[in-house]
Amino acid sequence: MDDILQLKDRFISAQTGLAPASRIRYDSTLKVFVAYMESGAAFDVDILPKFDQWAMTRYSRQTRNGMIATLKRFLEWLDANDLLTFNRAKALARLSAVRGRERAAPYKKRPADPRLPEMLGYFERQIEGPHRAERDRMEALRNYALIHTFLSTAARLAEVLSLTRSLVGDGLVLEANITGKGDYDRILFFSPACRHAIQQYTAARHDTLDALWVAYHAGIDDPTPMAKITCYQLVKRAASELGLQANTSPHSFRHWVASDMANRAGVPGFVIQEFLGHKHFATTRTVYIDEDLRRLRRFTNQYHAGQQCGPVQLDFWNSRNGNGHVAPQDMFAKTGI
Repeated sequence: MDDILQLKDRFISAQTGLAPASRIRYDSTLKVFVAYMESGAAFDVDILPKFDQWAMTRYSRQTRNGMIATLKRFLEWLDANDLLTFNRAKALARLSAVRGRERAAPYKKRPADPRLPEMLGYFERQIEGPHRAERDRMEALRNYALIHTFLSTAARLAEVLSLTRSLVGDGLVLEANITGKGDYDRILFFSPACRHAIQQYTAARHDTLDALWVAYHAGIDDPTPMAKITCYQLVKRAASELGLQANTSPHSFRHWVASDMANRAGVPGFVIQEFLGHKHFATTRTVYIDEDLRRLRRFTNQYHAGQQCGPVQLDFWNSRNGNGHVAPQDMFAKTGI
């Protein structure tokens, strides 16, 4: 077991260029794996399918998939350094054989509460209202800027919390380059209202921390970088007081923005993919938007509008079709993309 612990540490140290979030994910997964090994499991060719079966009753499918991906990378590193005592290809094949019998449940989209932007007004009222202490005002300014950032960037919680004052120029920059989930580089775009809110918040701060989002558990003179749980709890508390959906969380803003871009603004799916920082369009389509349903709605609305003046021919490809329909290539002109 000591050998596995040492190999775990060597493996993580060897992963140069990893994003901080990925390094944390690797470390936490391998700690779970070591605990599993300590229960008496054998480190042999069946390790992947056996660990997968063990994790099935303890973790969600998504978490389990992430763990298996990390373990595959660990075995690859062991194999490359001649430290693996069994056939890695056979271990992967046995995992595939076991998992091939699983039937994945279809993903059910969970649309965000359409009233989600009301959270801005909720925190704005706290800025303008009476305060028991300076700490209350600072937290209100921070929370207002934080919600603006979620709505402006559609960034993941970890991505938002990774922002620094120097990176966003205390609210003066229009966009920021970050490394997001899966070490995928993306750009965050800040709206004028978002930048103004960040400027108000940073101007009121008296500390020298570079972290953009800080918590005041020990008072305004001793702030600390905001933890995920702090952000999660403040969003859940605001959602509860506003009567929003019970499953509202920081991630809900991502879904709300994607839906708003697709359904209200008519932004093309591949643009939404880049905006959300997805490596594959399949993720955007499966989880965030329904491209087929959006297309069906668009052409059905066009058909209904034309019923009053006789038969309408839906020309999907000719932008000069003479009946007022918007062809795909004209969507860019229509939306300003």
